[in-house]
Amino acid sequence: MELKAVPAAEKRFEQIVRDYGRFLRQTIIRVCPKDVGLQYDEIEQEARLRLWRALESEREIHELSSYLYRIAVTTPLD
Repeated sequence: MELKAVPAAEKRFEQIVRDYGRFLRQTIIRVCPKDVGLQYDEIEQEARLRLWRALESEREIHELSSYLYRIAVTTPLD
């Protein structure tokens, strides 16, 4: 069995999800309108995808919690 090297973006993504996943979910639940039928799981998945794309493109994120808050707030709006 051949082991593949895990790209740096993937490692960082996994670490961020471990460290900030709860924060992201709680923020989505807090800011998402409850009366429009949006699914929190779908919004969280899209928010994580946006984070992944940012890391993959090597976007520099200075304040991680601020960035996660921003994507948690803007994802339900899109």
